[in-house]
Amino acid sequence: VIDTGLDYNHIKFDGKISPISQSAAGYGGNFYDTGSHGTHVAGIIAAAKDGGYPMHGVAYNANIAAIRVTNNNGTMYDASINSAFNIMNRSDIKISNNSYGVPYSLIDNYDTLSPEIQKMYKDVYRNAYFGSLPAMVDAAVRYDKVLVFSAGNESFTQPSISNMLPFFYEGAKDNFIVVVSYNHEQSRTSNSAISDFTNLCGSASDYCIAAPGGNLGAGAGGEGSQVLIDSTVPGGYGGKAGTSMAAPYVAGALALVQEAFPGMTGKQMVHSVLSNADKIPGQTYTVDRFANEMVCTSDYCYESLVGGTYTRTFEEVFGQGFLNVGNAVKGPSSFDTTKWGSHYTYNAPLDTTSHFRYDISGDAGYLQN
Repeated sequence: VIDTGLDYNHIKFDGKISPISQSAAGYGGNFYDTGSHGTHVAGIIAAAKDGGYPMHGVAYNANIAAIRVTNNNGTMYDASINSAFNIMNRSDIKISNNSYGVPYSLIDNYDTLSPEIQKMYKDVYRNAYFGSLPAMVDAAVRYDKVLVFSAGNESFTQPSISNMLPFFYEGAKDNFIVVVSYNHEQSRTSNSAISDFTNLCGSASDYCIAAPGGNLGAGAGGEGSQVLIDSTVPGGYGGKAGTSMAAPYVAGALALVQEAFPGMTGKQMVHSVLSNADKIPGQTYTVDRFANEMVCTSDYCYESLVGGTYTRTFEEVFGQGFLNVGNAVKGPSSFDTTKWGSHYTYNAPLDTTSHFRYDISGDAGYLQN
């Protein structure tokens, strides 16, 4: 959990904290939470079932490696984030939750631009946001980690640009998930199912999913009411809302998939979560959001943030669908050559037993080592 740190004295994390937990921001390695954000996120992932309070994490048997990347004022820098990924790039850590990002979105009209402008845009922002983060790129591309990122809370039509690594490095796509928030107290076919703050999946729809993140609320009662996600905070428990709360639901689901199938690669774990999400084909939503658009004249280009009411497809809003943990832990539902080549290969660790529980379709074979 790369975040603000962890309340390592909290009863819900007793015996669950990895010895590699540390601060990547100095302070003698002390990773105690500088606020409450990191403790809240970690609780959604892995808070224990016992402890006298009726909440627990999605993967309550999982352990937490807490890497603090903020200073005492809550500010984080690229150097700390890069150090955090260097710490996690080891064999015993498979999943990284990243509930942070810049308040700036990918442009909404990228596909309408000329190839020359598209290349310029990618080159500039690849260097600006990922040039100082080689360890993050390595985590997804070289070390087969699963990187889970929150989409951001600025009500954009696209995710935070700093959380769109596969847009700039195509090789990271299979090991990356962006998470938007939905209001689980509303009908999934209603516009109000879209949390009032969340950025949308947009161009990340192929590797994006929705999970509960609450609602900030525009009024008392009804569709605009406040909905908070309950979890651990330093010294106790509390509620928060945001895509920061949605992302750890997905990280917890991935931990359960890893528990059920310890031989899965990062790509296979991501596939089990995304392909088994709940979808509503043909559904559209009307939503008030801000779109960041590239405007080009004959002399130069600039970006313009435009607020408006937009009609978007299910995939543009919620990507691959709503997280379904029960389905994810059943394993793959298809073996397709377009995804896996001639065979889906599962490297089963010795002395383990796993069960793929779907009637598996597809044209690829299966190979077990």
